[in-house]
Amino acid sequence: PPLYFPAQFGIAEHVDTMFAHNVFTVDFLWGRLPLYIVAIYPMMATIAFEIVRTLGVFRRYGTLVGAVCVGFVHHAFYEIFDHLGPQLRWWEWTLDHPMNQPFLDAVPLPSVVVFAALWPMSLAFCVQFFVGRHADRGRRFSGWAIIWRTIVIGLLASIGTVLLPAPATVIGSFTNVTVMGVVYALELVVIAAVAAPVLVKQWQRLRNTPAGATESRYANPLMVRFSVGYLAVMAVLWVTALPAYLGAVDGVTDNGDPVGSLWYTALCFVIAGLSAFAALTVSASQTQKAPAPVG
Repeated sequence: PPLYFPAQFGIAEHVDTMFAHNVFTVDFLWGRLPLYIVAIYPMMATIAFEIVRTLGVFRRYGTLVGAVCVGFVHHAFYEIFDHLGPQLRWWEWTLDHPMNQPFLDAVPLPSVVVFAALWPMSLAFCVQFFVGRHADRGRRFSGWAIIWRTIVIGLLASIGTVLLPAPATVIGSFTNVTVMGVVYALELVVIAAVAAPVLVKQWQRLRNTPAGATESRYANPLMVRFSVGYLAVMAVLWVTALPAYLGAVDGVTDNGDPVGSLWYTALCFVIAGLSAFAALTVSASQTQKAPAPVG
């Protein structure tokens, strides 16, 4: 809410309007919040969490490493969407806003790092810490227990989203945009350096270990298949947008729309596709599901 209504929260002098969504058939918050945004954020967070959980990362490596992996997987899915939206006029960034600097083509680097990786990492850590690790041990929660945990998770995850990018924002405020961009990029490199080897090793481990031989496994094939459907839809949208993209001059199409990074999007397609494939192959090979929770 502060990003959508900075004036009402008394932070307009520091934040102002970072972006604005286009007008859609169904909007909330007086036209500021389209329906697809309400849907796509929890959807992406859920499929990233379910892919990492299906691969057994939380059980083997713990809450923190699992959360880092969720941030990495979510980043891949999110950036496919993030680099397409400006060209299709789904939203528009404020180009000269200091909190949007620097840009990776049409996308602010803070969006590439904070929205795509650090926010879901913070959310996944809180969810797993307050609920997931207990559920993995078979604990069941009452409705009220879930409600108060949901509120706490929402608050703490939001605080984490402020604290995690703090090195880049603090250093940038005392130096320059270039240095801030380098620090943002280094944060993303650290996430990838931790997550990629863990995901590959855990996938190989599960593929080479008979299901149920040493541990119970979790599977949610519906959500993993949903991630494949999302990638298919995004692929169609990107293909239809390619003619205008390839005809762009100085990063702007003939219609005056800014374009994202094609090479970065392609890399994210590969990572997201491999992540979904790994989770699907693990789910398909499982003969034993996680035990039903007991009281």
